[in-house]
Amino acid sequence: MSITYLKNNVLQCMKFARQQNRAGRKLWTNVLEIPFVEYAVTTRCTLRCKKCSNLIPEFKSKTDISLERAKREISRFLEYVDYVYRFKIHGGEPFLYPWLPEFLNWLSSSDKIGEIRISTNGTVFPGDLLLESMKKTKVIVFVSGYPKTIAPKRKEILQLLVDHKVRIRDLDDQVWYDTGGCSEREMSDSELQKMIRDCAMANSKALYNDYFYLCSRCANGERLGYFTEMSKVRLSGDTENVREQLKKMYELKTCTGCRHCDSVNQNGIPIPPAEQYQEKI
Repeated sequence: MSITYLKNNVLQCMKFARQQNRAGRKLWTNVLEIPFVEYAVTTRCTLRCKKCSNLIPEFKSKTDISLERAKREISRFLEYVDYVYRFKIHGGEPFLYPWLPEFLNWLSSSDKIGEIRISTNGTVFPGDLLLESMKKTKVIVFVSGYPKTIAPKRKEILQLLVDHKVRIRDLDDQVWYDTGGCSEREMSDSELQKMIRDCAMANSKALYNDYFYLCSRCANGERLGYFTEMSKVRLSGDTENVREQLKKMYELKTCTGCRHCDSVNQNGIPIPPAEQYQEKI
């Protein structure tokens, strides 16, 4: 077991296991647990953020993942891993996803998923069915801390969630960093390795179309045709082989998408969150 894998996977899992009052994995066991993974259910959004790290405004066709497809892709992923501590639903804007209540109920029933996170931009009021499904103990809703000019009903939405006993995190101190456009950067291998090591998004692995990516920006960058991601793992075939490839994702020294990004780290320059496009892009 490498020091990099120990830091990026095992120690993260042990930390989250303590938070979730779960025994968790042991250093000497042949267990594959995932600290954090994201799944985008829609490219629809109520906002058009200029510096969206997930590149959502660039999708010309806004679509939802069907519930059947979402269940199929996640079920396949769970066949290869032993446990997922934090499963994040994002988009786009997840509250626009028409099957979110059913999806949450289904995820909550899995004994392989610990915490279910939903990120919302604070502009969409959840309906009664969604509010009921978000009461489940596994679910935490993260509400972006955008200014009133962008999310004027944010405080009302927060209060609605509280009134319905939904667990929330109010990201009122949220800081954005500019990840830049998707043109390829000139950088050495050592510079790339440092970027992967320091990037906050690198530990937020992502699922899309039966592939496991370093992050959601890598997945969306490939979907938009900016590059072909060479480091992604296909969730198909021999179980042990796939598990070994998934483990190697926590030891990456190269990633195509990272050469097309400025990364997210605390040494970057903060920017105003959620600045909007006024014109078509």
